Amino acid sequence: MKVLPQILPRATTSSKLFITGATVGPVVDSLHNQCLLTYGIAPISIPWPSFTMPTDAAAAAAAASDATVTSSYLFCSSWLVPPLLGVAYVVLGGVLPRLMQILIDNVSNVNDDASTISNNNDINTFTGNKTKDTRKGFFLRWKDKLSSPLQKLSKINIKIEENNNDGENRQYQTGMRNRALVAVLSTALIIKLSEFLETQQLDAFVTNTNLDIGMSNLIIMLFAALAQWATLDGTIAALLAATVTSIGGPLSELPFVASGCWSYLPEAADYLPLSQGTALGDIVGIFASGGGGDYRDLALSSITGPCYFAVTMDAIALGRWFDADDDIM
Repeated sequence: MKVLPQILPRATTSSKLFITGATVGPVVDSLHNQCLLTYGIAPISIPWPSFTMPTDAAAAAAAASDATVTSSYLFCSSWLVPPLLGVAYVVLGGVLPRLMQILIDNVSNVNDDASTISNNNDINTFTGNKTKDTRKGFFLRWKDKLSSPLQKLSKINIKIEENNNDGENRQYQTGMRNRALVAVLSTALIIKLSEFLETQQLDAFVTNTNLDIGMSNLIIMLFAALAQWATLDGTIAALLAATVTSIGGPLSELPFVASGCWSYLPEAADYLPLSQGTALGDIVGIFASGGGGDYRDLALSSITGPCYFAVTMDAIALGRWFDADDDIM
Protein backbone atom coordinates (compact mmCIF):
# COMPACT_ATOMS: atom_id res chain seq x y z
CA MET A 1 0.00 0.00 0.00
CA LYS A 2 1.43 3.32 -1.00
CA VAL A 3 1.96 5.72 1.87
CA LEU A 4 0.31 9.10 1.37
CA PRO A 5 3.09 11.69 1.65
CA GLN A 6 2.70 14.57 4.06
CA ILE A 7 1.95 17.77 2.19
CA LEU A 8 2.09 20.24 5.05
CA PRO A 9 5.52 21.27 6.34
CA ARG A 10 6.42 20.68 9.95
CA ALA A 11 5.20 23.14 12.57
CA THR A 12 8.66 24.61 13.10
CA THR A 13 9.18 25.21 9.39
CA SER A 14 5.68 26.66 9.02
CA SER A 15 6.14 29.04 11.94
CA LYS A 16 9.50 30.26 10.61
CA LEU A 17 8.05 30.77 7.14
CA PHE A 18 5.08 32.68 8.57
CA ILE A 19 7.27 34.95 10.69
CA THR A 20 9.65 35.63 7.80
CA GLY A 21 6.79 36.34 5.41
CA ALA A 22 5.08 38.66 7.89
CA THR A 23 8.24 40.67 8.62
CA VAL A 24 10.64 40.54 5.68
CA GLY A 25 7.86 40.20 3.10
CA PRO A 26 6.27 43.66 3.58
CA VAL A 27 9.71 45.31 3.50
CA VAL A 28 10.56 43.70 0.16
CA ASP A 29 7.08 44.42 -1.20
CA SER A 30 7.45 48.07 -0.25
CA LEU A 31 10.36 48.39 -2.68
CA HIS A 32 7.93 48.75 -5.58
CA ASN A 33 4.37 49.17 -4.33
CA GLN A 34 4.48 52.98 -4.26
CA CYS A 35 4.61 53.11 -8.05
CA LEU A 36 1.95 50.42 -8.47
CA LEU A 37 -0.88 50.89 -5.98
CA THR A 38 -2.42 52.73 -3.07
CA TYR A 39 -3.84 51.16 0.08
CA GLY A 40 -7.42 51.94 1.06
CA ILE A 41 -7.67 50.02 4.34
CA ALA A 42 -5.28 50.31 7.31
CA PRO A 43 -2.45 51.94 5.34
CA ILE A 44 1.05 52.35 6.76
CA SER A 45 3.15 55.24 5.45
CA ILE A 46 6.55 56.06 6.93
CA PRO A 47 8.10 59.13 5.25
CA TRP A 48 11.77 59.60 4.64
CA PRO A 49 13.39 61.61 7.45
CA SER A 50 13.52 65.30 6.64
CA PHE A 51 16.74 67.19 7.29
CA THR A 52 15.29 70.61 6.42
CA MET A 53 12.63 72.21 8.56
CA PRO A 54 10.00 74.45 6.86
CA THR A 55 9.97 77.97 8.25
CA ASP A 56 6.21 78.33 8.46
CA ALA A 57 2.95 76.42 8.20
CA ALA A 58 2.54 77.20 4.50
CA ALA A 59 5.94 75.75 3.70
CA ALA A 60 5.13 72.68 5.78
CA ALA A 61 1.86 72.17 3.88
CA ALA A 62 3.67 72.55 0.56
CA ALA A 63 6.27 70.01 1.60
CA ALA A 64 3.56 67.55 2.65
CA SER A 65 1.74 68.04 -0.64
CA ASP A 66 4.93 67.47 -2.61
CA ALA A 67 5.64 64.31 -0.61
CA THR A 68 2.18 63.01 -1.45
CA VAL A 69 2.61 63.66 -5.15
CA THR A 70 6.03 62.06 -5.41
CA SER A 71 5.14 59.19 -3.02
CA SER A 72 8.53 59.61 -1.40
CA TYR A 73 8.01 57.30 1.53
CA LEU A 74 10.56 55.12 3.22
CA PHE A 75 7.97 52.38 3.73
CA CYS A 76 4.43 51.94 2.44
CA SER A 77 2.18 49.02 3.22
CA SER A 78 -1.01 48.06 5.03
CA TRP A 79 -1.67 46.25 8.28
CA LEU A 80 -3.43 43.65 6.14
CA VAL A 81 -0.20 42.73 4.35
CA PRO A 82 1.90 41.05 7.12
CA PRO A 83 -0.59 38.26 7.94
CA LEU A 84 -1.38 37.76 4.24
CA LEU A 85 2.29 37.39 3.35
CA GLY A 86 2.86 35.18 6.38
CA VAL A 87 0.28 32.70 5.13
CA ALA A 88 1.55 33.09 1.56
CA TYR A 89 5.09 32.11 2.54
CA VAL A 90 3.83 28.96 4.28
CA VAL A 91 1.92 27.99 1.14
CA LEU A 92 4.59 29.00 -1.38
CA GLY A 93 7.59 27.76 0.58
CA GLY A 94 6.12 24.67 2.20
CA VAL A 95 2.93 23.35 0.64
CA LEU A 96 3.15 24.16 -3.07
CA PRO A 97 6.63 22.72 -3.78
CA ARG A 98 5.62 19.48 -2.06
CA LEU A 99 2.49 19.28 -4.20
CA MET A 100 4.53 19.87 -7.35
CA GLN A 101 7.05 17.20 -6.36
CA ILE A 102 4.24 14.71 -5.71
CA LEU A 103 2.83 15.49 -9.15
CA ILE A 104 6.22 14.99 -10.78
CA ASP A 105 6.80 11.73 -8.95
CA ASN A 106 3.39 10.38 -9.92
CA VAL A 107 3.83 11.33 -13.56
CA SER A 108 7.31 9.81 -13.59
CA ASN A 109 6.09 6.67 -11.81
CA VAL A 110 8.68 7.11 -9.10
CA ASN A 111 7.90 4.67 -6.30
CA ASP A 112 9.44 5.05 -2.87
CA ASP A 113 11.32 2.07 -1.49
CA ALA A 114 8.97 0.33 0.94
CA SER A 115 11.81 -0.63 3.23
CA THR A 116 12.92 3.01 3.45
CA ILE A 117 9.42 4.12 4.43
CA SER A 118 8.92 1.40 7.02
CA ASN A 119 12.37 1.54 8.62
CA ASN A 120 12.52 4.10 11.43
CA ASN A 121 16.25 4.46 10.97
CA ASP A 122 15.97 5.45 7.32
CA ILE A 123 14.94 8.67 5.63
CA ASN A 124 11.24 9.48 5.59
CA THR A 125 11.07 11.68 2.53
CA PHE A 126 8.01 13.74 3.34
CA THR A 127 7.00 13.37 6.99
CA GLY A 128 10.25 14.57 8.52
CA ASN A 129 9.56 12.67 11.76
CA LYS A 130 12.50 12.44 14.13
CA THR A 131 14.45 9.20 13.82
CA LYS A 132 17.81 7.97 15.04
CA ASP A 133 19.36 8.81 11.70
CA THR A 134 19.84 12.57 11.36
CA ARG A 135 19.64 12.25 7.58
CA LYS A 136 15.90 12.51 7.31
CA GLY A 137 13.27 15.09 6.56
CA PHE A 138 11.88 16.76 3.48
CA PHE A 139 14.96 18.85 2.76
CA LEU A 140 17.00 15.75 1.88
CA ARG A 141 14.65 15.05 -1.03
CA TRP A 142 15.97 18.20 -2.66
CA LYS A 143 19.58 17.28 -1.99
CA ASP A 144 19.88 14.97 -4.98
CA LYS A 145 17.68 17.16 -7.20
CA LEU A 146 19.39 20.53 -6.88
CA SER A 147 21.56 21.13 -9.91
CA SER A 148 22.34 24.86 -9.93
CA PRO A 149 25.81 26.44 -9.81
CA LEU A 150 25.23 27.82 -6.32
CA GLN A 151 25.10 24.27 -4.97
CA LYS A 152 28.85 24.75 -4.56
CA LEU A 153 28.11 27.16 -1.71
CA SER A 154 27.55 24.16 0.54
CA LYS A 155 31.21 23.17 0.14
CA ILE A 156 32.82 26.47 1.08
CA ASN A 157 35.17 26.22 4.06
CA ILE A 158 33.65 22.93 5.22
CA LYS A 159 35.79 19.83 5.56
CA ILE A 160 34.11 16.57 6.48
CA GLU A 161 34.96 12.92 6.36
CA GLU A 162 33.49 11.04 3.43
CA ASN A 163 31.14 8.90 5.49
CA ASN A 164 30.36 11.40 8.24
CA ASN A 165 26.58 11.85 7.98
CA ASP A 166 26.38 14.55 10.64
CA GLY A 167 29.04 16.62 8.95
CA GLU A 168 27.39 16.10 5.58
CA ASN A 169 24.05 17.31 6.93
CA ARG A 170 25.63 20.39 8.47
CA GLN A 171 27.37 21.07 5.18
CA TYR A 172 24.04 20.91 3.39
CA GLN A 173 22.35 23.09 6.02
CA THR A 174 25.02 25.75 5.52
CA GLY A 175 24.49 25.59 1.78
CA MET A 176 20.72 25.98 2.19
CA ARG A 177 21.21 28.98 4.47
CA ASN A 178 23.52 30.68 1.97
CA ARG A 179 21.16 29.90 -0.88
CA ALA A 180 18.17 31.30 1.03
CA LEU A 181 19.95 34.55 1.84
CA VAL A 182 20.97 34.99 -1.79
CA ALA A 183 17.40 34.18 -2.87
CA VAL A 184 15.91 36.87 -0.62
CA LEU A 185 18.46 39.42 -1.84
CA SER A 186 17.90 38.57 -5.51
CA THR A 187 14.12 38.76 -5.04
CA ALA A 188 14.52 42.23 -3.53
CA LEU A 189 16.58 43.25 -6.56
CA ILE A 190 13.94 41.89 -8.95
CA ILE A 191 11.21 43.77 -7.06
CA LYS A 192 13.30 46.92 -7.28
CA LEU A 193 13.81 46.28 -10.99
CA SER A 194 10.03 46.33 -11.45
CA GLU A 195 9.91 49.77 -9.86
CA PHE A 196 12.67 50.99 -12.16
CA LEU A 197 10.88 49.68 -15.24
CA GLU A 198 7.58 51.23 -14.16
CA THR A 199 9.10 54.65 -13.54
CA GLN A 200 11.63 54.78 -16.39
CA GLN A 201 10.82 54.75 -20.08
CA LEU A 202 13.10 52.35 -21.96
CA ASP A 203 12.47 53.98 -25.33
CA ALA A 204 15.48 52.43 -27.07
CA PHE A 205 14.47 48.89 -26.14
CA VAL A 206 10.85 49.47 -27.13
CA THR A 207 11.86 50.98 -30.47
CA ASN A 208 14.20 48.12 -31.34
CA THR A 209 11.71 45.40 -30.42
CA ASN A 210 8.50 47.05 -31.67
CA LEU A 211 6.84 46.27 -28.34
CA ASP A 212 4.81 48.52 -26.10
CA ILE A 213 6.16 49.56 -22.72
CA GLY A 214 4.09 47.07 -20.74
CA MET A 215 5.12 44.08 -22.84
CA SER A 216 8.79 45.05 -22.89
CA ASN A 217 8.79 45.45 -19.10
CA LEU A 218 7.12 42.06 -18.72
CA ILE A 219 9.72 40.36 -20.93
CA ILE A 220 12.60 41.88 -18.96
CA MET A 221 11.03 40.83 -15.67
CA LEU A 222 10.37 37.29 -16.90
CA PHE A 223 13.99 36.97 -18.01
CA ALA A 224 15.20 38.15 -14.58
CA ALA A 225 12.88 35.75 -12.75
CA LEU A 226 13.91 32.76 -14.88
CA ALA A 227 17.57 33.66 -14.42
CA GLN A 228 17.03 33.59 -10.66
CA TRP A 229 15.44 30.13 -10.87
CA ALA A 230 18.18 28.75 -13.14
CA THR A 231 20.94 30.11 -10.92
CA LEU A 232 19.59 29.37 -7.45
CA ASP A 233 17.46 26.28 -7.96
CA GLY A 234 17.07 24.56 -11.31
CA THR A 235 14.47 22.02 -10.17
CA ILE A 236 11.29 21.32 -12.12
CA ALA A 237 9.16 21.34 -8.96
CA ALA A 238 10.23 24.89 -8.09
CA LEU A 239 9.70 26.02 -11.68
CA LEU A 240 6.15 24.63 -11.69
CA ALA A 241 5.36 26.14 -8.29
CA ALA A 242 6.66 29.57 -9.29
CA THR A 243 4.89 29.46 -12.67
CA VAL A 244 1.55 28.59 -11.07
CA THR A 245 2.04 31.39 -8.54
CA SER A 246 2.97 33.94 -11.22
CA ILE A 247 -0.45 33.31 -12.78
CA GLY A 248 -2.58 32.70 -9.72
CA GLY A 249 -0.90 35.25 -7.45
CA PRO A 250 -2.16 38.36 -9.25
CA LEU A 251 -5.61 36.80 -9.64
CA SER A 252 -5.76 36.15 -5.90
CA GLU A 253 -5.66 39.92 -5.39
CA LEU A 254 -8.99 40.45 -7.14
CA PRO A 255 -11.15 40.07 -3.98
CA PHE A 256 -8.94 42.57 -2.14
CA VAL A 257 -9.06 45.05 -5.01
CA ALA A 258 -12.83 44.62 -5.26
CA SER A 259 -13.27 45.26 -1.53
CA GLY A 260 -11.11 48.38 -1.61
CA CYS A 261 -8.17 47.02 0.38
CA TRP A 262 -5.88 48.43 -2.31
CA SER A 263 -6.18 49.66 -5.87
CA TYR A 264 -3.67 49.89 -8.69
CA LEU A 265 -2.69 53.25 -10.09
CA PRO A 266 -4.06 54.01 -13.59
CA GLU A 267 -0.57 54.11 -15.12
CA ALA A 268 0.24 50.65 -13.72
CA ALA A 269 -3.17 48.96 -14.12
CA ASP A 270 -2.71 47.27 -17.50
CA TYR A 271 -4.25 43.87 -16.74
CA LEU A 272 -8.03 43.38 -16.60
CA PRO A 273 -8.51 39.61 -16.16
CA LEU A 274 -12.30 39.85 -15.86
CA SER A 275 -12.92 42.10 -18.84
CA GLN A 276 -15.36 41.19 -21.59
CA GLY A 277 -13.96 38.56 -23.93
CA THR A 278 -11.44 37.03 -21.54
CA ALA A 279 -11.91 33.39 -20.54
CA LEU A 280 -12.03 34.16 -16.83
CA GLY A 281 -14.32 37.12 -17.42
CA ASP A 282 -16.76 34.98 -19.40
CA ILE A 283 -16.81 32.33 -16.68
CA VAL A 284 -17.45 34.89 -13.95
CA GLY A 285 -20.07 36.56 -16.14
CA ILE A 286 -22.13 33.37 -16.15
CA PHE A 287 -22.49 33.47 -12.38
CA ALA A 288 -22.55 37.25 -11.90
CA SER A 289 -25.97 38.77 -11.48
CA GLY A 290 -27.02 40.97 -14.37
CA GLY A 291 -24.28 39.64 -16.65
CA GLY A 292 -22.07 42.67 -16.09
CA GLY A 293 -21.04 45.10 -13.44
CA ASP A 294 -18.04 46.79 -11.98
CA TYR A 295 -16.14 43.53 -11.59
CA ARG A 296 -15.09 43.75 -15.25
CA ASP A 297 -13.20 46.94 -14.45
CA LEU A 298 -11.07 45.38 -11.71
CA ALA A 299 -7.52 46.14 -12.78
CA LEU A 300 -4.19 44.59 -11.82
CA SER A 301 -0.62 45.11 -13.01
CA SER A 302 0.94 42.53 -15.31
CA ILE A 303 4.42 43.24 -13.98
CA THR A 304 3.47 41.64 -10.65
CA GLY A 305 3.42 38.17 -12.27
CA PRO A 306 7.23 37.82 -12.44
CA CYS A 307 7.41 39.38 -8.96
CA TYR A 308 5.25 36.56 -7.62
CA PHE A 309 7.56 34.12 -9.41
CA ALA A 310 10.59 35.59 -7.61
CA VAL A 311 8.84 35.65 -4.23
CA THR A 312 8.00 31.96 -4.65
CA MET A 313 11.66 31.18 -5.31
CA ASP A 314 12.87 32.83 -2.10
CA ALA A 315 10.01 31.26 -0.10
CA ILE A 316 11.05 27.81 -1.36
CA ALA A 317 14.70 28.51 -0.55
CA LEU A 318 13.74 29.63 2.95
CA GLY A 319 11.57 26.55 3.44
CA ARG A 320 14.44 24.25 2.51
CA TRP A 321 16.77 26.08 4.87
CA PHE A 322 14.31 25.83 7.76
CA ASP A 323 13.75 22.13 7.03
CA ALA A 324 17.49 21.49 6.93
CA ASP A 325 18.06 23.51 10.09
CA ASP A 326 15.41 21.54 11.95
CA ASP A 327 16.66 18.18 10.69
CA ILE A 328 20.16 18.51 12.15
CA MET A 329 18.96 19.67 15.56
